[in-house]
Amino acid sequence: MKKDKNYINSIRTIKEKCIGCTHCLRICPTEAIRVRNRKMELYDLKCIDCGECFKVCPTGSIYSFYDNIEIIKNFDYKILIISNTLPSVNFGMLSYEDVIKRLFSLGFNEIWEEGIGNEAYLIALQKILKETKDTIKPIIPTSCPAIVRLLQVNYPLLINNLTVINLPLDILGNYIKEKRKNIKSFGLFYLSTYPCKVTALKNPLGLKSSPFNGVFSLSDIYKRLMIEKIEGSGEFFKSGKVGVSSGRRGGEEDFLEEFKVISIDGIWNINKFFDEMEEEKIPYFDYIDAKACLLGCVGGVFLKNQNFLLNFYNQREEEKRRKSLMSDVVEKDIDEFLKDENLLLTEKINPRPQYLLSENMDIAAKIFQEVNTIYDLLPKLDCGSCGAPSCRSFAEDVVLNKIKLTECKFIEEKNL
Repeated sequence: MKKDKNYINSIRTIKEKCIGCTHCLRICPTEAIRVRNRKMELYDLKCIDCGECFKVCPTGSIYSFYDNIEIIKNFDYKILIISNTLPSVNFGMLSYEDVIKRLFSLGFNEIWEEGIGNEAYLIALQKILKETKDTIKPIIPTSCPAIVRLLQVNYPLLINNLTVINLPLDILGNYIKEKRKNIKSFGLFYLSTYPCKVTALKNPLGLKSSPFNGVFSLSDIYKRLMIEKIEGSGEFFKSGKVGVSSGRRGGEEDFLEEFKVISIDGIWNINKFFDEMEEEKIPYFDYIDAKACLLGCVGGVFLKNQNFLLNFYNQREEEKRRKSLMSDVVEKDIDEFLKDENLLLTEKINPRPQYLLSENMDIAAKIFQEVNTIYDLLPKLDCGSCGAPSCRSFAEDVVLNKIKLTECKFIEEKNL
């Protein structure tokens, strides 16, 4: 496995805690995990930071990297963008308004809902669907970073279906940076409910750099919000119904009702759909509202101990409470949001070099044949007892000298 030093994973492991249970091995959608000597190994270039392994780990040996909130002390003026699914989170007896007040008490001057960026994203997408005839369809969203990375790893032929529109979070971040550029010592931060957003801000795709100065995990701040009863105040920018709905399954589809849109949630459901899409078994669609988490972003990985069905219900109820379809900010300043420098990706998104068997294509082709030869010897049961998730991945590991063929329980030494 050739390591890309420029790539940053937010998913990390504590090997001392790992018991080799293989739960993570079986759940990973990109076969990025191996279990060797009863310890998990992560193949970084295959990992898309979807966090499925994080959810099923029974020992806490899998965690996600994020920034310590103390870094905000390095800035005089602090702005926080909160996940568009924060209204769905169960904070016990605390109302959503109470949670916002407690977030202000941490030292933020302004708080913005991420959904404002989603509103601008959907308006731009709607315009493309109406006016651009040469767009490759169905369009696949950039709004879920795990989906973008899934294409890089498993479905490179579908990368051209990605929209040219930036991640909604970055659209909003760029807008705020421009509007607050005259403020000295100004820091922009994000409160995330999923590791893929941490990765997207630390290692952005389609952009040279991220407008953010830091990203925090809700799971890290949750206890603090529940225990500390201090309340603060500041300027709070809320999204409309569209911004709130974008955090759940079907939210984008509701807004784009005039087009042929399909909503898919859950990374395994998306894997299956993309498999059939590559095989040209899928009928025509204009757009795929794809979200890696079950039920959409309300099923975020950093909400590990939440009831996702209840979160989905809470999100719908919050939509009903919003009086306007769009936020006041988007209604008044949509032209600023839709400027190319705020809206569009600036760099091409390429397939990820998961593993290079050889820099020489002829040699690589020969080694690939070796993989097929070894694969033909295997039982094709994908039992995982060798520490690889499938017989195909085991064959690749053998060719890469990461494991011996005899580690397969179904192959006897005398037959080699």
